[in-house]
Amino acid sequence: YQSANSFTVSKVTVQAVTCETTVEQLCPFHKPASHCPRIYCPRNCMQANPHYARVIGTRVYSDLSSICRAAVHAGVVRNHGGYVDVMPVDKRKTYIASFQNGILSESLQNPPGGKAFRVFAVV
Repeated sequence: YQSANSFTVSKVTVQAVTCETTVEQLCPFHKPASHCPRIYCPRNCMQANPHYARVIGTRVYSDLSSICRAAVHAGVVRNHGGYVDVMPVDKRKTYIASFQNGILSESLQNPPGGKAFRVFAVV
């Protein structure tokens, strides 16, 4: 009998961040690393200054985006904070703006360099 799939269970590193912390700052996804630590977002990120805590995109966010404000925008955490997992995805040519969960995200066309990410709730 030969198993087709396997996985390893290990303890996850948790990183507390500010409302302004971006994926570009925390985990730029340079090879061979392809993941971020689990993130703990503080409360009240909806009220953070959008000039310093930008949200660029909808569902898929530019790595210039605030991780925690993107998580609130996506609906994976509420404004009282919580744990978030970040997954790298292919960069987009266009990021679409939208108003979700009290946060207005920005659009962006043909960003130079950079990566993209999605956020997921930790349950």
